[in-house]
Amino acid sequence: MTQDQRRSYFRIIYTNEACPKLRLSASTFSILDVSEQGFRFSLGNVTGIKVGDMISGTITFEDNESFIVNGTAMRVTDQEVSVRLKKEIPLRKIMSEQRRLLRKHSNVG
Repeated sequence: MTQDQRRSYFRIIYTNEACPKLRLSASTFSILDVSEQGFRFSLGNVTGIKVGDMISGTITFEDNESFIVNGTAMRVTDQEVSVRLKKEIPLRKIMSEQRRLLRKHSNVG
């Protein structure tokens, strides 16, 4: 069974133009994917985050709705970090993001 098959939460995968932003201290990162239980973000040029580190910041979606997030870095590569949240992002937000992206991309010719 692959990791994707074991996931019990719906995950939204973003393209660069539609992705939410994660604000950590004075740095802003692009969110690559998000679910109720966690998210993955691009590190850019930042180094020093390790597996087990606490990640605390704010995710701001394209509609300007923001959520304070706290979680643990579960996987870290040279390019990205996967975070498991202590408190879930509301399902209503995940579903509204899915609807927004479907509307946005269904109008593309």
